[in-house]
Amino acid sequence: DIICCYRGIFVAIETKAPGKRSQTTPNQERVLEAIQKAEGFAWVVDNPNDLRPLFNSIDIYFKLERPNDQVNTPKT
Repeated sequence: DIICCYRGIFVAIETKAPGKRSQTTPNQERVLEAIQKAEGFAWVVDNPNDLRPLFNSIDIYFKLERPNDQVNTPKT
């Protein structure tokens, strides 16, 4: 549903209606798993408020895995 690049990392977000987060199809599960195996980030969300913590997890990953890269952290 949403595909983007954040901090040079491929991100895929499958959006679901409220309360339907666990209702992914087998094909969606395969794609999400393939993205994660390729070191991308893939999530299923049913609430827009879930997005900030997800992107914060990329920020944490980025700092741990690439500590010497120069990054401008967006202001919240």
